[in-house]
Amino acid sequence: MVILKIIAIIPTHKRNSDFNRAFDSISNQSRPADHILIVHEKDDDYPHLLSGNNIHATINKRTKSLSGAINHAIDEIIMNRHDWKIKPDSTWLALLDDDDWWDAEYLEKCASLIDEQCHQVVAGLTRYDLSNPEGFNLSIPEELQCDSFLIKNPHIQGSNLFVRMDSFLTAGGFDESILSCTDRDFCIRLFENTNHHWKRLNQHLVHHDARKSGRISDPNSKRKKQGIQRFAMKHQFRMDEEQWDGFLQATKERFGIELELLDSHKENGLLKEKGTESWNFEGKIEDYDLTIGVTFSDLAFVEKFVHSIKKIIPKWPHRMRLVACLHKIKTGEIDNIFQKANLTDLELIIYDEKSAIELANAGELGPWFLNEKYRTGVSWGRCVLHRRILDEIRNDNRPLIWILDEDMQLHLSDSSDPNCKGFDAFLQTVRYMEKFGIDVGVGYVIGDPPIHPLFTLRTQLLDLYYSQMREKSGIIRINWDLENLNDIHHDLSTSRFDHLEFPWGLFNVRSNNSDALRLIKSGKFSSRPVHSDWRRRFDEDLLIRGGNTIVLDPTSLSEWSNMAPLISNIQTRRGDSIWSLYAQRIKGKTFGKEERKVAWIPFAVPQERKNSPISKHDADNIRGDIIGSMIMRNLSQTFSLNNMEMNRRLWDDGGWEKEFSENVVIDSKLRESRLISSLYRVAALEHHLGHKSSVLEIAKEFFHSIMLRNIEAEIEKIFTEMPAHMSRFRSAQPKIRPRYRISEAVVKLEKFGYTDFEVRGDGSEGVVFKKEDLAIKVHHENVQFNNEALNLMEELSAKSVSCLPNNFKLQYSESTIISYDWVDGEHPNFETNVGPWLDLLRECKEKKFVYWDLKPQNLILTPDDRLVIIDIGWDLKIYNDDDWDSMVRKAYLCWKHWDKINLRELLTRSLRDTDPHHFPELEGIETFRSAIEIQDKSDLHDPWFIELLGENYSGKVLDWGCGSGRLTKQIADLGYTIDAYDPNVELKKKATAHPLVNWINGPNDVKEGKYSLAICNLVLCDIESDEEALEVLKIISDSLEPGGHAIVTVCHPDSVDITCTTTIQRPQLSLTNDKITYNKTVRSTDRNRVEHTRSQSFIERLASSVGLTRTREFHSPGINVNDCTPIHEYLGLEFTKI
Repeated sequence: MVILKIIAIIPTHKRNSDFNRAFDSISNQSRPADHILIVHEKDDDYPHLLSGNNIHATINKRTKSLSGAINHAIDEIIMNRHDWKIKPDSTWLALLDDDDWWDAEYLEKCASLIDEQCHQVVAGLTRYDLSNPEGFNLSIPEELQCDSFLIKNPHIQGSNLFVRMDSFLTAGGFDESILSCTDRDFCIRLFENTNHHWKRLNQHLVHHDARKSGRISDPNSKRKKQGIQRFAMKHQFRMDEEQWDGFLQATKERFGIELELLDSHKENGLLKEKGTESWNFEGKIEDYDLTIGVTFSDLAFVEKFVHSIKKIIPKWPHRMRLVACLHKIKTGEIDNIFQKANLTDLELIIYDEKSAIELANAGELGPWFLNEKYRTGVSWGRCVLHRRILDEIRNDNRPLIWILDEDMQLHLSDSSDPNCKGFDAFLQTVRYMEKFGIDVGVGYVIGDPPIHPLFTLRTQLLDLYYSQMREKSGIIRINWDLENLNDIHHDLSTSRFDHLEFPWGLFNVRSNNSDALRLIKSGKFSSRPVHSDWRRRFDEDLLIRGGNTIVLDPTSLSEWSNMAPLISNIQTRRGDSIWSLYAQRIKGKTFGKEERKVAWIPFAVPQERKNSPISKHDADNIRGDIIGSMIMRNLSQTFSLNNMEMNRRLWDDGGWEKEFSENVVIDSKLRESRLISSLYRVAALEHHLGHKSSVLEIAKEFFHSIMLRNIEAEIEKIFTEMPAHMSRFRSAQPKIRPRYRISEAVVKLEKFGYTDFEVRGDGSEGVVFKKEDLAIKVHHENVQFNNEALNLMEELSAKSVSCLPNNFKLQYSESTIISYDWVDGEHPNFETNVGPWLDLLRECKEKKFVYWDLKPQNLILTPDDRLVIIDIGWDLKIYNDDDWDSMVRKAYLCWKHWDKINLRELLTRSLRDTDPHHFPELEGIETFRSAIEIQDKSDLHDPWFIELLGENYSGKVLDWGCGSGRLTKQIADLGYTIDAYDPNVELKKKATAHPLVNWINGPNDVKEGKYSLAICNLVLCDIESDEEALEVLKIISDSLEPGGHAIVTVCHPDSVDITCTTTIQRPQLSLTNDKITYNKTVRSTDRNRVEHTRSQSFIERLASSVGLTRTREFHSPGINVNDCTPIHEYLGLEFTKI
């Protein structure tokens, strides 16, 4: 049994009191609506005051009109179809204007007439106006057909529209291009379906309130005039002469409106674009090396592309290469085509699919493509192409890149200059980009739309249907053109909805009807070419990148990946446009190109796409297209135009991903709903054209299937990780250093009088030359230092800084040139002692600066084991803690992982990933960090000793060899009472500056058995004589009560040959014969001292001989500063009095 559902729809805007009356009439129905859907505009707050399980308030996301609101309601119903258990053939839509109302039994009476054949129920209207404030009944129509609505309205309007949902969908909903007469227009489309059956409800149950002024139906209303004019334009071909005259008369009598009829001088159809300006850029363009990049996947397109490129080669005055990446084509097949073409002046580089897989497996395309599931679709192909272009242009003098789709016709390019066509248009566009400083120019694709065929069917079939109607009529009474051509080809446009049910392109239908239908169903354009408005685009318009992009700044290809996310194993699309958005709106990391200019350019290339039969559709592919588009749209809302600095902080800091992902899912479901509506309409249009529907089953499949469940968290995770993954991608890309910059640097250097120099390096900031024993760095033109950077360089050049070159000087600040003594040595890209890295970090911190771009190529390890920074420029920065921590991480990676082939990637990743748990290459960094600072005994030994002592002992304490008493007083702070002694009596005052510390004068003051604990810290390390050491141990033993404890600490005998954090160096030695004496240098004081180290077993034998037995041992933590491994720096031995 079919369960009938009724959904009441009430659009409202700024009618609070009227709305309450209308809403109450819905709420009080004897047969309640299953759902009440309230559609309002963003500035209406009163609908949100209502609540209930079946009450849904939603903001209109279509045209701000009654028609837009009603159509949005249908979008919402389809979005919620699974939760609401909606079936189009058993769901009924009941519309009510917000100033009208129903009698309580209206829905019940309508429902009582419904049977399987019924598609619409029409009840009587009671009208209230100023002449009849008490109301009067309008006639209820006896018969209805299309013609019933041509001359006037037979009393069916919004509030008594009760129609089945599938009929609403196949009729196409309301026409949002018409401001009035919308009910008549909609009913004409309902009744042009010959199977549309209706029933008459012979009761006046709907009340229409027309008593207020300012209504659309008021005489001389501008909205009424627009609606009638548009209605006449659209339906003139349905009317014979008698009907047309009746229509004109009724319009004049009822509303006082006379129509604008045919203008014989006006051309019908879409506005024919004309050139907007004529460029007269003088001079020739720079000597570029032109690289054309394309991915080939179809041999038929290869032949056409070769034919096209052959025509432009003679017009290019410099070097030209073609980089072609292959997909499902063999290299030999391509070679044959190019050999036949005999393109002798073209450098051809071909990469097969195997090489793309090798790139991905090596991580060269970023972390995403390590997952094989990502290696599909347009995004994958474009990512491979971008990388291969970068590989080929590395040695170009001045790279110029033109990235195209394989189905483009290069030789037919167009520009906004009407006198500039073909390849001349390309040359002029390059001049245009030079003139306006555009780094990346997004050109237009015209002709066939580069979107899924399902997204262009509805509007072009509509044009074809009305074109046939016009041909049958043979009369044109009103003509038109359309100036706003934006997205007129796209059935799922988010920027407009007034193009869906008005046949704007009927005068532009190509060829005869049967050919036009074939073109439309093949995804080609028949009446509405893509980007019809391309000459009228502005920089503020969202960049939609297709297969026509000109790149003057190749670093844009290495800064951002063209990746489109893989979501629940569905490959999304629009990677090109997402790439453009990143490059245009988020401040980059490429030095000198942080804020590159990415913009539309007035340059178009025709596309002739391959036939794509509708029957071969893939639901996941279509949904991937929808989700990708909504990702791009929501990114554009998250990262606003002309806010690159702020967008960069937002990108790095995060926090936007959750709301973003939720919006993407909502918008994707909304677009899918619109697709479903369009497909139902397409099925009806195919029927009207006399053809069997090719899409009805597709519409039903989408309607009954679920898009994706619970993908919000997945999208959020993808974009939370995106900045880190993009950094990894960027670090894996080749560095592009255009060779012309070396020539510019030479000219600049010669200008300042330098001669006889040689080029030794070329980086992102500048070129390094060597002249005898002098290094000279000439910074590029686009590298400008601010006062803070200049002051820091001046300050450092005046100091003695061992990690900077000698005689480091800022020669010229305006055209920045820096000189310094040439540094001999080698880059530390091999295994090294950790010491130079620690020294470098320590000195930078002491001198209050950091070096940002720390990597082996920017350092020299000198013969005396110093690391010297040799790339002087912007990367010298005033010290701050965050930059310092970053520098430590980079230094650790350079030292520890010098042999990693992905070291660049690791260094970039360390800017964001700081946790060794998630970044295993940072494991051990805390030990490294601890080794940077030079530590004294008080930093290592004393805290360790206090910790082991703690509250583990009691009674009176003897501290033998207390020194200055620093540790003694810390022990007293624990509550111990202490007698202290040291041979240096001058330390008495310091040692006893604590109320619990008492000074004794030597062995004679030590009473036998007086102490429960005796301590002797590092005393034995100062005693060379074993007899003297034994004497000290005997004094300690005698002082202890039976069972008392002694704690003796010494420098750890196992670390005697290791440079520890407290010493600069120890000689290469080993402990023999239980004792060794040597000189060491204390790092904290830089003083030499003699050290006497005994083995643990020797110390224990000495102690045993005086009545002490070892009961416990303690090992302090320490660091080997040669290899940054943990060691034991001190040994603690607990003895007990026998």
